[in-house]
Amino acid sequence: MEIFLVLALSTFPTPSVRRTLAFALLLFSQPALAVVTFVAVTFADVAFAEDGDNGDEAKILYPVATKPYTLKVVDENNQPLRGVDVLAAGIRCQEDPGSWYGWPTPNVGADNVMLTDANGEVTVQYPVRFGVPPNWFTTTTIDFRFSHPHFVGGSVEVDTAAESHTHQLVAGCPAHFSAKDDVGNQVTQFYVAIAGAGGLARWTLNEGELSTGGIPEGGWQTMLVSPQSDGRHLFSGILPARYAQGKDVTIRGISLTPGLRLTGRLADNVPRPVTHGQITAWCLPKPRGQVYEDKDPSLGWSQAIDIEQDGTFNFPSLPRSGTVQLIAVCRSWVVESDAVADRPGDNRITGIHINLDELQIVDNELPGIIVPMKPTGTLEVTVRKDDGSPLEGATVASWPNQVYDKGGSTILGSEYSSIDAIRHVLDHADEPYFKRAWATGSRQHRYSVTTDAQGHAVLYDLPLKMEHGLYVGNEEYRQESNPTPDNPRGEQRFTLVDANPMQLGVQVVKVE
Repeated sequence: MEIFLVLALSTFPTPSVRRTLAFALLLFSQPALAVVTFVAVTFADVAFAEDGDNGDEAKILYPVATKPYTLKVVDENNQPLRGVDVLAAGIRCQEDPGSWYGWPTPNVGADNVMLTDANGEVTVQYPVRFGVPPNWFTTTTIDFRFSHPHFVGGSVEVDTAAESHTHQLVAGCPAHFSAKDDVGNQVTQFYVAIAGAGGLARWTLNEGELSTGGIPEGGWQTMLVSPQSDGRHLFSGILPARYAQGKDVTIRGISLTPGLRLTGRLADNVPRPVTHGQITAWCLPKPRGQVYEDKDPSLGWSQAIDIEQDGTFNFPSLPRSGTVQLIAVCRSWVVESDAVADRPGDNRITGIHINLDELQIVDNELPGIIVPMKPTGTLEVTVRKDDGSPLEGATVASWPNQVYDKGGSTILGSEYSSIDAIRHVLDHADEPYFKRAWATGSRQHRYSVTTDAQGHAVLYDLPLKMEHGLYVGNEEYRQESNPTPDNPRGEQRFTLVDANPMQLGVQVVKVE
């Protein structure tokens, strides 16, 4: 049975972004599902995601003109490769060239997962422009991802000024792994998480052994994981594996043991009972470079859980070494971030940091963690049409970001867990490669609400003294945008200075 075994972390799925963020767990245009990378969520991301929350992610809401683009995939001898999995993952635009946008399903649908034919070719219909009216962006590049059992997966970004491109794949390095638990029994269901470009390797499971021929040369951090029904998931350490052409990496009987149990509570200044509480642990078992770098990237692991009403939390099994970053948010409170040396002055939530390698951990337990918290603010919005009447059913959304060490960022309080992505892969083993690779997260998040009959909506838990963007609209009505050099998307922005609610009136216009 061939299955895609990868530690899909990121993106995915952040609540509001399956189409926009999801196709980029390595969202800085890097391929790798085994490492997690996030990208800052913005106005267009939220607009697309919210309009797509209709139960049919392939539905085209804002059709646009398309053009064909043909990609040909060849081997090192320039012979066409048949059966290469190809994903049109995202695009860039003329108006905002520094930003990467996930495939715009609301404009062109979800026909972006393909398989090369006998000529090694796939053709995708890409949007000449994309967006949500009246905010349109002109497509300039397409980002393709690749996977094959015996060739190194990767990505290429092509200019749409041409109508075709030929991309060469190189043969990968072979690897074989098997595992046992802490009492010596063979583990038959486990997963290989590899940092960097190795994360796109496709694996075959045969009699308890995982094999691949698609790992790129290099010393990629590698970790085996076995999900457990009781939450005490099994981990290896970071394996000392170096992959090279002509060298068969075979490691059998790798020991998998329960991870670190980490428990704690929110600081006492947070009133009990705690409501709407969520905390994420972002783990780097062996911190090195940024998770999306080509050279010596770190391997990341994400786990999100609910906070109990008494303010306590319990992570039953996390990687046992390296660092843990904790980011918590609940009704009216957010984590008081500590200083992060490599992110001076960052205007996003970074949380607190624990260096496991500096602690004397007994019996694989780390209890008594106290998370400092500070107040947040509230935005009360009233939405009216241009005739002054209230607009019911409009989405009101913002996107404060939480930042991950050596990674990117996503919406604050996003409930994404690596182990859920692994289980998704196992449960969808018969689906096309790139479809089974992406786990579906919750489509709702605390910073997206809908107006009532009076046009009212309230956004809670917004960090204070930070500039936030605001999106208001639905399929029929939108805010008018006013792009500037400092604000190319023309989004409305606001800052909350204290915990007293801010009232804001927004007028929308009918979409033509």
